[in-house]
Amino acid sequence: MHELSMCEAIAGTVVGRAAGRRVLSVRIRIGHLRQVVPESMAFCWEMVTADTVLDGTELDIEHVVATVACDDCGATSTLDAPV
Repeated sequence: MHELSMCEAIAGTVVGRAAGRRVLSVRIRIGHLRQVVPESMAFCWEMVTADTVLDGTELDIEHVVATVACDDCGATSTLDAPV
């Protein structure tokens, strides 16, 4: 479950950058082709931040669609979400 280690890394970075200031939310972007399960990220975020200075901080996950382009004709399209 690499989401846990990702959340730990994000939390560490946020705490360092906040420099003692209160953090209300953290916004991350997850690309369509990344092997990250947003629901697992949210769950891990709550586990990692519990009883820390980030406890109660909202993890705002932005889903980024994958776009593909044809080099020959220049057409672009987005990929559907996996089922």
